[in-house]
Amino acid sequence: MSAITLEEITKRYPDGTLAVDSLSLDLSDGEFMILVGPSGCGKSTALRMVAGLEEISDGELRIGGERVNELPPKGRDIAMVFQNYALYPHMSVARNMGFALKMAKLSKAEIDRRVREAAEILDLSEHLERRPGQLSGGQRQRVAMGRAIVREPQAFLMDEPLSNLDAKLRVQTRAEIARIQKRLGTTTLYVTHDQTEAMTLGDRVAIMKSGVLQQVGSPRDLYDTPVNVFVAGFIGSPPMNLLPGELIGDGSVARTALGELPLPLPGGARPADGRVIVGVRPESFVEGAADGDAVARGEEIAVDAPVELSESLGSDVYLHLRLPGGEAVSELLIARLGAACALAPGDRAQLRLRPDALHVFAAADGRSLRA
Repeated sequence: MSAITLEEITKRYPDGTLAVDSLSLDLSDGEFMILVGPSGCGKSTALRMVAGLEEISDGELRIGGERVNELPPKGRDIAMVFQNYALYPHMSVARNMGFALKMAKLSKAEIDRRVREAAEILDLSEHLERRPGQLSGGQRQRVAMGRAIVREPQAFLMDEPLSNLDAKLRVQTRAEIARIQKRLGTTTLYVTHDQTEAMTLGDRVAIMKSGVLQQVGSPRDLYDTPVNVFVAGFIGSPPMNLLPGELIGDGSVARTALGELPLPLPGGARPADGRVIVGVRPESFVEGAADGDAVARGEEIAVDAPVELSESLGSDVYLHLRLPGGEAVSELLIARLGAACALAPGDRAQLRLRPDALHVFAAADGRSLRA
């Protein structure tokens, strides 16, 4: 078994800085877990504690059911892939991949077997005699992964392994990492600040902010049911539109820059101060005027606003709409529409959306009111 358990793991530096605060995660055997968040949120520190490169201040870390808090990195049976490859430039690909096995005094035959098996998985068989300087960035990253694979560890730890690659190569290598991990079935903890990587790679995703775990779940769970404003704004591209609002009447309607919006709130979920943040994802909008009767019944929401900017991405068009009420950033709305959208700056956009597409959060603490 190669499950990894972080139980209330904390990292506190001598100057009092709390980098990771009581982080609890359970990675099941063979799971691909993504740890994601903005720079400085503590995700790399958490990974380094699992690797044994950072001392754990409090809490317990178990790998394969065994407590490993006091074990040095070499005693934890894990392999780490770094963002900078860390390859020996004077060694061939084969020697780079097999170096750790040579240091472990495995036989030449066993080293050769493992290197060739890993090279086949990584499509590096034709490059085994080349040196890193003769390879592309993506190939060098695969060599770094091969060095981890040949060790046959209990778990892989990956620290932003794609950050040094260009956009096109990142997409390609991301797909390769997912394929390789599924084939090997090795428990993997992968750190990134890129939410696209997180949503496309992981079985589950854990989102951190300021050293604190915000939410963990499948990519679909995080997208559909974010537990707070931070998760809602972090997951999704373009990010969710977030509009300040105020409850009116019996609290079933919020007054926002988008108009008076019917809220799909369960009973008892309304904040005492009446202040909310209403979220709507750009892709929830549909081009075309809303049906007046459906609007009257509360089944549709009409949007009529001038287009400030239109961005064509080939398969999609992003419309930036200026809502009434001033120049505040919160009053700029982004709608993601199909490639057929022909609206240009200066046109008026008539869009519609369903009330059940709205997300509602308490303004005071950012928590979801629909959870």
